[in-house]
Amino acid sequence: MIVFKTRWSSPSNIAFVKYWGKRDIQIPQNSSLSMTLSNCFTDTEVHLVKNGSGKINTFAFADNQDEFSEKPDFIPRIQKFIDYLIESYKKFNFSVLKSYDLEIKSRNSFPHSTGIASSASSFSSLSLCLVDLVSRIEGKSFELSNELQEIVSECARLGSGSASRSVFSNFAIWGENSHQFSNSFATEFNSYDQYFSGLCDSVLIVHSGVKTVSSSVGHKLMENNPFANIRYQTANTNLMDLIQAMKTKNLQDFIYIMEKEALTLHGLMLTSGDGYLLLQPGSLDIINKVRMFRNETGCFITFTIDAGPNIHLIYHQDDKDLITNFINEELLQHCHNNQVIHDQIGKGPLRLEAR
Repeated sequence: MIVFKTRWSSPSNIAFVKYWGKRDIQIPQNSSLSMTLSNCFTDTEVHLVKNGSGKINTFAFADNQDEFSEKPDFIPRIQKFIDYLIESYKKFNFSVLKSYDLEIKSRNSFPHSTGIASSASSFSSLSLCLVDLVSRIEGKSFELSNELQEIVSECARLGSGSASRSVFSNFAIWGENSHQFSNSFATEFNSYDQYFSGLCDSVLIVHSGVKTVSSSVGHKLMENNPFANIRYQTANTNLMDLIQAMKTKNLQDFIYIMEKEALTLHGLMLTSGDGYLLLQPGSLDIINKVRMFRNETGCFITFTIDAGPNIHLIYHQDDKDLITNFINEELLQHCHNNQVIHDQIGKGPLRLEAR
């Protein structure tokens, strides 16, 4: 018998300064800064069934417009996450979930394996549901206050590091640095020129298959990377410089730091383990064309790349028509099945009506 249910949508995010390398339980080796997206999100609904033991009875998943289907292979990772919250997380009373079993349904608004951080949106939306449900069990109303945002962000981090940043609107920072942000949870970043509140992100899908090296393995390989320590120092410097560029609307510095961060990430892959490369020829073609277009037009456009081959074009909404034409005429030929996902800066999680 279902006694409690809730449903939350939480967005993905795209990191401008990259989190790459971790220690202990999802503790970052360097600070990161990301932009919250709007159209790319995960919608998760959790039902609690009485007289249970904190276990997941069912997990159903739908990718983009697909129908829901049972995904038992997804359960072990999520169950491990929930077990940790129940047994080891002491800042919130997840132990009350021991009396219930869980039925979970989750849908992505975007196709899987398209360069969008689905673990960020999925673990943040699941964490929101769990904190909401515990509050209801204890007879409390759940409002996403600053204190609870920190709790949700920290819980999401335990599932996926980048998920800690998806709990916030616009921009978020995660990781200790000279500004004393936290390794445990992310913080919303508000000190920027309003120009940046109009940023868009068009994701060019160069390759939609499964990566040859997963992000989890990539993080692990950083432990023996000969450039790891200098990378962590440089990333923290880049974050401080990017904050300054966003405060002063220094677009030249913004572009320089963005692209340096993106290419450094892939340089680290080349120098990790036996060396591996996730970029495709089409990725490099797009990068070269974006830089030529910027030089020729003077338009504000830059790129970033996550741990994969797909390119995120970052530009301002005032130039959307110009950039869309450029994408259609010059860049789609390098995309798998002409696939591009258009998105923009987002307002963070949203509670939905449970079905």
